[in-house]
Amino acid sequence: MVLVRSLFSTPTKRESKHKQIREEFFSGFADKVWSLKTNKEEKGWWTIPRTMPLIMTLLNILDKKGNMSRVYLELWCRAFDEGIVEVTDEEIHAYACGFLSSRGARTWRERIVMLEKLGFIKTQSIARRKYKYILLLHPHKVIASLKEDDKIPNNWYDVFRNRAIEIGAGIPQVQDDEKKKQKKATA
Repeated sequence: MVLVRSLFSTPTKRESKHKQIREEFFSGFADKVWSLKTNKEEKGWWTIPRTMPLIMTLLNILDKKGNMSRVYLELWCRAFDEGIVEVTDEEIHAYACGFLSSRGARTWRERIVMLEKLGFIKTQSIARRKYKYILLLHPHKVIASLKEDDKIPNNWYDVFRNRAIEIGAGIPQVQDDEKKKQKKATA
C-alpha cells in the first residue's frame, strides 16, 4: 500500500527528479497538480495500493461481465485507512459504479457477493440491511490466497509480482506445489 510520508520531510531523489521534470517540461503547471505536500488543507483524497490497476484487471478477468472492478474501486474511494465502508444507500453506490439502469442496485449487490466470495471484502448486516458495513481486506494477501488455490492466471501473477517488486511492495508468499500436496494430504 502507498504510505504517506511526513509532509515536512526532506524530498526524496524521486520527488526532486519529478519536480525538475515538471519544471522543465510542464512549466507553469505546479499549482495545477494535486500534491499532498502543497494541498494540506484539501480534503477528499485517499491512499490506495499502487497495484490497484492490476487488481482491477484481475477482477475483470475473474468476472466475465467485467464490471466487478468498478465496485471494488468505488468501495476503496469511500474507505478511509481503517478499511471500513458504511453503506448508506445501495442505489448511490450502484450509480457511482456506472450501474444506471433500474436493476443497478441488484447488479451492485451481485458484485458485492462475488467480491466477498473471492475474499477481497467482508460484509456485515445490521437489522434488515444486508450490507451495512463492508471491510476491505489487504488485496495482496487475498491475491496470495487466490494464487494458492490456482484461481489466478500465471501471466497476470507474473505481471503483478513484477510491479510489486518495482514499487517495493511486499508480496505474501504463495505455497509451492510440494507444500500444497502436503497440505491436501493432511486434510
